[in-house]
Amino acid sequence: MDAAFPGRCGVLSLMHLFKDLIDLILPPLCCICKRRLKSEENIICNDCYSRTRLIALPYCERCGRPLPSPDIKVCHTCITEQHPCSYIRGASPYDGITENLIILLKYNGKRGTAKTLGKLMTRVISKEDTYTNCEIIVPVPLHRTRKRERGYNQAELLGEKLSAELNLPLISNALIRMRATPSQTKLPSEKRQKNVKDAFAVNKRTAELIKDKTVLLVDDVMTTGATLNECARTLLKGGVKEVLGIVCAIA
Repeated sequence: MDAAFPGRCGVLSLMHLFKDLIDLILPPLCCICKRRLKSEENIICNDCYSRTRLIALPYCERCGRPLPSPDIKVCHTCITEQHPCSYIRGASPYDGITENLIILLKYNGKRGTAKTLGKLMTRVISKEDTYTNCEIIVPVPLHRTRKRERGYNQAELLGEKLSAELNLPLISNALIRMRATPSQTKLPSEKRQKNVKDAFAVNKRTAELIKDKTVLLVDDVMTTGATLNECARTLLKGGVKEVLGIVCAIA
């Protein structure tokens, strides 16, 4: 009986052996440069990861958007408009390696890229004292039809990585997307705010978990900030104390 049916350790050994054989025949390649990955590398090689650009100073103290001069502390938009998101930070400009990773995550089913992008976001947050006040993590939701098509919510995958890195609870269903809005990437900037207005609602089943909490709101890309700010507005109406945003990239 034991010989015919190996124990758990035996099954694990067979699984590792099978994986080694697959890697030998079809070795994992870096998703950027296509070089063969080393055993300690995942999805992207260390060389490509080291070449990802982080947003450096000067950037807006409120929304994290790069600024042309260190003499400017807050961008014109944040001066003239009242945003419900207290702070937003982006890990990288939306170009180069980061852009490629986000496209692979959103449109090519490469869920593993969320781990690399989450590491970049963690590096940014760890430098910001303001973000130490965050108590819970909430991802920007997808509408159920789009999530069904894609198979997952990329913001939720990023939130899972941040939750593990920052030791904060993730409440993935705190927000609900009430209607399937057109993609923001297809709209001019002046129509993006109208597109997402009243598109979100606080989930009544988790409302008590977010009440009076400081929320870290997670998304993949920020262009105008319309989606993040509409989500923040909804959360604040639902009893959240404060909302801080973090994105992989700022376009």
